[in-house]
Amino acid sequence: MTITYNHTLATTRWTAIVRTIFRWNGSVWKAVYYELFIWCFLVFEEVVNVCDKYTDFVPLTFMLGYYVTLVVGRWWNAILNIGFIDNIALLVANYIRGDDERSMMYRCTIVRYMCLLQVMVYRTISVTVRKKFPTLQSLVDAGYVEEAELKTLNEDNLWLPLHWALGLVNEARDERIIQCDNAVQQIFRACADFRTSQITLWIYNWIPVPLLYTQVVYITVRLYFLLAVLGRQFTENDEYPIDTYVPFLTILQFIFYVGWLKVAESLLNPFGDDDDDFDAAWFLERNLRNAVAIVDDNYRKNPESAFNEFLANGLTNKAECSQIFVGKALATLPLFRGALSKYSGKSMTVHYHSDLASTNFLGPFFMILRWKGSLWKAVYQELILWLIAYAALSCTYAFWLTNAQKRSFERVVKLCNKYGELIPLTFMLGFYVTLVIERWWACMIRVAIIVANHVRGNSDQAKIYRSSLVRYVALIQLMVYRAISTPAKKRYPTLQSIVDAGYLKDYELKRFSENNFWICIQWALSLARKAREEAIILNDFALEDIYKACIDFRQNHIYLYLYSWIPIPLGYTQVVFVTVRLYFLVAAIGRQYIASDRKLWPRAFEILDEKNAVPPPLTKWRQRREATAKDPNRRSYSIHQALSALPTVKGK
Repeated sequence: MTITYNHTLATTRWTAIVRTIFRWNGSVWKAVYYELFIWCFLVFEEVVNVCDKYTDFVPLTFMLGYYVTLVVGRWWNAILNIGFIDNIALLVANYIRGDDERSMMYRCTIVRYMCLLQVMVYRTISVTVRKKFPTLQSLVDAGYVEEAELKTLNEDNLWLPLHWALGLVNEARDERIIQCDNAVQQIFRACADFRTSQITLWIYNWIPVPLLYTQVVYITVRLYFLLAVLGRQFTENDEYPIDTYVPFLTILQFIFYVGWLKVAESLLNPFGDDDDDFDAAWFLERNLRNAVAIVDDNYRKNPESAFNEFLANGLTNKAECSQIFVGKALATLPLFRGALSKYSGKSMTVHYHSDLASTNFLGPFFMILRWKGSLWKAVYQELILWLIAYAALSCTYAFWLTNAQKRSFERVVKLCNKYGELIPLTFMLGFYVTLVIERWWACMIRVAIIVANHVRGNSDQAKIYRSSLVRYVALIQLMVYRAISTPAKKRYPTLQSIVDAGYLKDYELKRFSENNFWICIQWALSLARKAREEAIILNDFALEDIYKACIDFRQNHIYLYLYSWIPIPLGYTQVVFVTVRLYFLVAAIGRQYIASDRKLWPRAFEILDEKNAVPPPLTKWRQRREATAKDPNRRSYSIHQALSALPTVKGK
């Protein structure tokens, strides 16, 4: 019969009082909840006013903005560190040379160990990879590890594959398969950078965004709209009594804020199963396939062609001979200042520094009034549409609506003007634009200058080496731009069009395809190695410099490819785009000048004052329509008058 709770107070812990207070059976909550609901119903309007007042105390925009920025920054940094194996494979293929079985074993095993390191990290951070490779035995079946190696490998020693790979590099150097210490140093550095990228992913999974920060943001958003459930109710004592049963503006605000939060939720773990998550399983297969192809003998060598024949027999200095190797596009362009302008297309960047070269007061005006790439060109169409909508509503209010309809319209205007401030336009747009600009900025690499200074000599062979090296590097740039740029794809729609432009030769086209455009760098590195063997490149330091420039050039273009392959999450873009458009849609109504603003803007309402201005035709028609609506007899008489006033034809 009696509710006992002595056992909850057996100790003096602070949790004991919490367990006692929140008991239900026999509690004060069970005794008073019915009367409490009745009291809340009776004072509903006071509760609504309090909730509406205190929703402003919730720092929603500020807290949510910084949280989403933090999550998006971690997401993009994780994407940059997904780990392309191509750089390691290219260095291994060009420094561990030889067609014998042992050299081939060294190349394949080193890249396999690095792929094994990556798949073990991805098994830790990715749900899809964990499902595909649930056990270490599944890695044996997939070809990442052998049975003998599995005995010393376990889930915890992720560093072991890297240790094996570096040990093989040292063995290859001891056996003189790798011929210089600089090569060992470069391979070591590439492997260490690869491990750093994978450890970065592992740390992001191991140390997520602090749980306290995530909980505060999640609770803040939910609490805000929990208060809005009551605070946004329309009551009889409301300042703007509009009979609306659907809180449209609060719904829009819910879409903005909760959609903004959902963007962060989907990006907290970019290796999950959401729509915006990264396909880690496919990427691992891609890395293993490309690594094996790069170190394969068939891809490692330059294409057999007339190239070797001309190297052996020498060349003349005739233009038609050099044009064979330089290519149509390069050989026919005049090389004097300004001559390339007629060959160039649209400029990527609008230059306006000349307008601000001096402190002349006219400089900023010239810059402001520019059209190409300007603010005016970007927004004028939407601005015209918004002005048309605003003018249409103004004319409707001034000349078309009845007095009762005007009063209803004024309440709508005041309501939109009040709640238009709830749309978080400034804060949300600021973070989004910052993210886009950070992705847009990039840097350029000076491969051609390095090649020209290290591959020296006036002989035909030296010229061919230089032109072929820069052509291969330009080819990989073209292939990346065909993938990310619509104008480049239109300019070079097929591989044959690239041959016609001089970037690629017919004999090279046989071993080239859309998917293995990394082979261009492979050919360039192999050609540089051959130039070193023939003493056209004088030392290993010059060869290392060329290798590094080519690898860095490729890495920067991989970043460009990533920008196109993995865009800003669609949900984030949609939230920002919808926010901006709806803000000005609400402003088109909320910023109307209505009769209650007459004291603030007396001159703006002179056209509406019937004592000082003659009513326009639309106003006269509206007055007749109001009188007709009040007097049915006048309506019939007016219709009869209208019919009798029609012109008649004689004889009818």
